[in-house]
Amino acid sequence: MENKTKKETARKTYINKVAYLFGNGINRSKLNKKDRYEWGNLLEDLNKQFANTQISNIRNKPFPMVYDEIVNYSLRNGNRSEGYLKSFIKSKIDQIQPNYRYNNLKKIKNREILTTNYDYLIENSLEDNWKRKPINKLEYYYSIYRYQQTSRTKVWHIHGEQADSRSLLLGFRHYINYASKVKARAELFINGLKNNTEHLNPSWVDLFFTHNINIVGLGMSYTEYPLWWLLAYRNQKIVSDPNLDINNRITFFTPSFEEKDNIDLIDILKAYSVKCNVIKVSENDYDGFYEKVLKFN
Repeated sequence: MENKTKKETARKTYINKVAYLFGNGINRSKLNKKDRYEWGNLLEDLNKQFANTQISNIRNKPFPMVYDEIVNYSLRNGNRSEGYLKSFIKSKIDQIQPNYRYNNLKKIKNREILTTNYDYLIENSLEDNWKRKPINKLEYYYSIYRYQQTSRTKVWHIHGEQADSRSLLLGFRHYINYASKVKARAELFINGLKNNTEHLNPSWVDLFFTHNINIVGLGMSYTEYPLWWLLAYRNQKIVSDPNLDINNRITFFTPSFEEKDNIDLIDILKAYSVKCNVIKVSENDYDGFYEKVLKFN
């Protein structure tokens, strides 16, 4: 890809703000195992209840593909529709309880948090007596503009949210369709920057160009198609668009004891203009990892 020199008039995108992107890792705690519902366990329950245990090697397959396998077998066997599967998953999400790690979220000073989690544990940890706002009726299935609001923080549920099971991003079909929505929004936002046009409805997609984003507790699986597409598009604009100076920073945080396992992922992320920050902690000390990471405001 050609690396073009930026023009003196190139539009800078960074607005001197920080955002966090949290994955399911924040729900993991050795002191809270009984409240954590692992995806592997969830898939096994779905396989048993909806696919008559016809699917093998569930834990070795990409999650979106296994989910679609279960849906296909369920429909083929005359069992429940996909809506029932999503309601079943919602019932499991409802069981997740916060661990003490959530107390550290109050240290975060920024006003934008993104999460792939469906639950509202972040909102409840940030604000006592938090009240959920109604679901956006224009966005039942996809989550380009979907967020909840505390008194000082927007929480963007980029994979859907607990209160509306239709919005849960789960299957391969969902991910691919969602990626097309992310693409449309990213292109709209970039064109708006070039034309100095503001968009009335903000989106979490915009933050990947305007904020320094810290990615924490998210494994960045290669099936995270919308996020990988967005990183690829952002990198392409950094390298080849002389009219844009995309000068925000995206950082992937990983504990030192997982660095070896993540070496290939780290190489790929760096090629996509993502900085990788290895946090030195003791073996399996996820709690110490989170305490150190949440100081990066």
